[in-house]
Amino acid sequence: MLLRKEHDYAIRIIRVLYHHEKASLDLISKTENISRSFVGKVASKLRKAGLIVSKKGPSTGGYFLNVPADEISLYDIVCAVDGDLYISECLETGEICERADSDGRCSVNERLWDLQNAIINIVKENKLGEIFRASK
Repeated sequence: MLLRKEHDYAIRIIRVLYHHEKASLDLISKTENISRSFVGKVASKLRKAGLIVSKKGPSTGGYFLNVPADEISLYDIVCAVDGDLYISECLETGEICERADSDGRCSVNERLWDLQNAIINIVKENKLGEIFRASK
């Protein structure tokens, strides 16, 4: 798992919404120095994941948090951007590869599941609200 620029931008979009009741694409773009088109792309993924909502209208429109930042984890961000978190391609497919023994077991795969579960637990524990308060 690698946190990419898109994950970083998703966190930054949530941060703007954490500090403002609502925000337009322009406000988010200017505040975080992210291109407006990329903000729109990432915001769309956050909206589809149910983390933010958008409302149309010149004075009442914009983006809003749909879930409090204290309830949004880094895991939620990764899943919103990528669909799910996998540290290895073999874990994503769930298929038994040709490297497995005659019982269909792969010692590497089994250890990777342990590592993946540990990583998932850690990223689920880290809530964005806590991160934002700690970075003041």
